Amino acid sequence: MKTYIFRVDGTQVVVKVYMKLLEEDLKSSIEQLTFMWRTLNPSKYPNLLPYQMWIKPSSTRFNKSTASPVYLIRQYFKFNLYDRLSTRPFLNEIEKLWIVFQLFKSLEAVHAHGIVHGDIKPENVMCTSFNWIVLTDFAPFKPSTIPDDDPTDFKYYFDCSGHSRCYLAPERFIRSDVKPVPLQGRKATLTSNSPIHLNPLTPAMDVFALGCLVAEVFLDGVPLLDLPGMLKYLHLPNLSRLDQEDSPVRTLLLRIKNIHIRNVSAMNWLSVYVRSSGVLFIPGLYYLCLLACLYDRS
Repeated sequence: MKTYIFRVDGTQVVVKVYMKLLEEDLKSSIEQLTFMWRTLNPSKYPNLLPYQMWIKPSSTRFNKSTASPVYLIRQYFKFNLYDRLSTRPFLNEIEKLWIVFQLFKSLEAVHAHGIVHGDIKPENVMCTSFNWIVLTDFAPFKPSTIPDDDPTDFKYYFDCSGHSRCYLAPERFIRSDVKPVPLQGRKATLTSNSPIHLNPLTPAMDVFALGCLVAEVFLDGVPLLDLPGMLKYLHLPNLSRLDQEDSPVRTLLLRIKNIHIRNVSAMNWLSVYVRSSGVLFIPGLYYLCLLACLYDRS
């Protein structure tokens, strides 16, 4: 997806261009985006920002034999978590804990409403100057599964920045001898004899992505897995990059491989993380105080 920054009435906004394929039906995705904006409004959840507007141009303006664009619009932020992890002064231990706590709380709110993000990564986590994070760029329109022998789909949908980092859950990669699952909302073309079905996005997929992101925060921006590493991880878990880290995140990631373990809520994982790290609930109290201040100002 191409990303552009525009200025509307003196305010900067981000516009992402998604190319709709000919056979793709976005009706379901548009309904999900509308539900997300009404449910996860930033006035109620200041750590969340779904797309605020989406525009589908008239089909008469484009050649019907080619893909047509859909414009997704949201508020502009200057920095994301990827930028923050690579910018001096680097995060100290308390700041890392504070960011991780917010990530868990954000995902807890999302899943509590039956919503799945679908593309959690540092570039989709905005970060302010006082380390307040905002989870954005929800992706119900992206494919739930991609082939494991062709990186084209991965590069187009999940690696637009070219960082070659992978946060997709193992079950989102399908075998090379199986057809890729169509996009959510796309009309099914599989036969009744097909060995796969239209698998929707699940909260467990978000939990795995969050685990990779938490590891990256504690590794000071070093990615846990790239695409080749993920393909190896499908068959043999490889977490060697955490061998020298004295952090509870290693135990968390070792346990997060099993999809059944990942089917617990984000809040339960937060309680496991807090108990294993000995942080108690100081970040939680700080979080509640900040929320109270934000509500008072509004």
